[in-house]
Amino acid sequence: MGFQISDIANNAPLFTLVATGLVVILLESAKSGKPNVSFIVSLAGFILSGLLAVGGLKTEDVSFGGMLMNGSYSNFFAIVFCLTGSLTILISKSYLERFGQFRSEFYILVLFAAMGMVLMASANDLIIIFLGIELMSVSLYVLAGFFRTQDRSNESALKYFLLGAFATGFLLYGIALVYGSAGSTNFSVIHNQAPALMKNQPLPDSVVQAGLPDSVVQAGLPDSVVQAGLPDSVVQAGDSGLPAGQAGLAGTIFLLGLGLVIVGLAFKVAAAPFHMWAPDVYDGAPTPATGFMATAAKAAAFGAFVSIAFKMIGSTSGTISNLLAVIAAASMILGNVIAISQSNIKRMLAYSSIAHAGYMLSGIAAANVEGQAGVMYYVAAYACMTLGAFAIVSILERDDAANLSIDGYAGLSAKHPVIAAALALFMFSLAGIPPLAGFFGKYYVFLAAVKADMTWLAIVGVLTSLISAYYYLRVVVVMYFKEGEAAVEGRIGMSTVVAIAVCAYLVVQLGVYP
Repeated sequence: MGFQISDIANNAPLFTLVATGLVVILLESAKSGKPNVSFIVSLAGFILSGLLAVGGLKTEDVSFGGMLMNGSYSNFFAIVFCLTGSLTILISKSYLERFGQFRSEFYILVLFAAMGMVLMASANDLIIIFLGIELMSVSLYVLAGFFRTQDRSNESALKYFLLGAFATGFLLYGIALVYGSAGSTNFSVIHNQAPALMKNQPLPDSVVQAGLPDSVVQAGLPDSVVQAGLPDSVVQAGDSGLPAGQAGLAGTIFLLGLGLVIVGLAFKVAAAPFHMWAPDVYDGAPTPATGFMATAAKAAAFGAFVSIAFKMIGSTSGTISNLLAVIAAASMILGNVIAISQSNIKRMLAYSSIAHAGYMLSGIAAANVEGQAGVMYYVAAYACMTLGAFAIVSILERDDAANLSIDGYAGLSAKHPVIAAALALFMFSLAGIPPLAGFFGKYYVFLAAVKADMTWLAIVGVLTSLISAYYYLRVVVVMYFKEGEAAVEGRIGMSTVVAIAVCAYLVVQLGVYP
């Protein structure tokens, strides 16, 4: 299958973001573009891309020779990315103006990061996932250090880059091992081979031939000639005359490769024990960029996680499910326990994001339909409530990084009751209090774990959710029941108000009509 004109139409949301990014670059390079123009063009591009994604929800197809998936799944994530991208742009305008950093480069980086995210969620091939991760990550590295004159921002960018490069090595090596054992990086081909590889069984000729071009298979060549074009590991695994130990070598390499791929993706979602970068990066990066990283980047990584777990390997491996369950439990416990001791609200939300990564991984570990649907719902709900919380933090933050202390929010309800009420709403939702979106997100993933006979994982999730109620409600208590001088410096930008209102509406809407 080669390139077809319909491939562009099927990937209209992605190409809209690409075109928007190029237009903003041209406006900036021509020196005729102002940051306000880049702001408007970027926002319009995200909105148009999101509308195109909504229009393509009912289509199911593959494009570019089977490298990309199109339809409800990929378009759902594209809608999430466009929503978070547009809200991030709205939040950033007044924030960047207040800090004297209102430049078009910020919007260019957000657009290119979103392109990588759409690639990750649409991927039907491990190579596309890698390309998407790199495009997203490089943009986020620069966003983390966007305030070049601040040591905290530079430090966060450097830590993110060094650890991110290290995680990329794991991911690439894992992809190489998967290719060496399965003979392909395409999800559809690997899905057919995964059951035999994971059970250390010989691969039938039909599966071996699946890794070859259609022209070769249809030519009806002898098996010896067909297999000559495949890696030795695949040929050996398909030769039933070999001893069982050698026939199972490809399966062992395949599982090892999957484990390394999981390590690379676990870094991107900040799951324990690959979470070390998150608190420092979230704290040092500009707050709108932090919110974008905590929501859209996490959603993109989970989009790739779900594709690999359900579309590439299916539910054939108890080993992979158990590994994901252990990572999920560790993330929930570590994130929630350490968040209790945090006095900085951005670091508290960073450890909170680690815990929420554990909740979502519970749905993937369950490896059932309920888990897939639960993760997709959780991604949308988490994006709204977390981005809303960071939007309010960006309003209160000052030039000297003051008002990032939780105690600095004392008395906020008296001076700014609407802002305090919105932040309380987001904290209640993050804690999982019904009938808000956060409650149903946890309900769906825990239900999936129970149906997959992982009741212990659901119990860990419920208990750690009770722990999280302490540090979320602590923020509410400080705002409403402690006297203080919490105040907003200057005028609150209308674009930020709109972003907070949209987040609050969606948190309630997704909860009332889950």
